[in-house]
Amino acid sequence: MFDKTIKFDEDHLIGIFYLVDEFCLQAQSYVSSKWVGTKSSSTFTPSPTRVPQLSASEIMTILVYYNYSGYKNFQY
Repeated sequence: MFDKTIKFDEDHLIGIFYLVDEFCLQAQSYVSSKWVGTKSSSTFTPSPTRVPQLSASEIMTILVYYNYSGYKNFQY
């Protein structure tokens, strides 16, 4: 039975996360295999000092599920 206090379908969310996570793993594998590592002394890119708490697949899952939710903004 549908519980009105729950605003989302947990099984659907888990399914979306699984697909997005598989995509991210395959994309990361593809990019790392095609990456050409060149160090240029003229171009300096600083390393991040903080480690993100959410992975790329978790962020993408939130964005994809937000589009399925029907809400117009994150406040609701």
